[in-house]
Amino acid sequence: MFRWQVASDDERLSREFVEQAASYYKSVPFALDITEAKFTTFDALLGIPPSLIKRDVETQFVLLRERIEAIKNAGQSTIWRIVAQSLNLSPLPGVVIVLGKRDTKHALHLKEAQTLRAMGILQ
Repeated sequence: MFRWQVASDDERLSREFVEQAASYYKSVPFALDITEAKFTTFDALLGIPPSLIKRDVETQFVLLRERIEAIKNAGQSTIWRIVAQSLNLSPLPGVVIVLGKRDTKHALHLKEAQTLRAMGILQ
């Protein structure tokens, strides 16, 4: 859905895009409202600062950069480590994670997200 890389083979261009986007986002009160969005699959919204996304805190979660190592060591399913790795490769401060209700692993992902939140790893 949202990505921070403009071109995977052009790091300079991607960094310029991130810098210009960060400059733009400083001037807006919020960038995206997903509070009532219905997602069909698990996704990590890399590209928009989590602080500028209005979300349903019960079903949409935030992983901040400083919690990457904690999520890697939390013993949850691979999907969470993949999100942490993607965030780690980016220059972004965090990522909003959405769960898809039609996803066959929705119940598992929701339980894990709630556990990670209780552990202080996700917001």
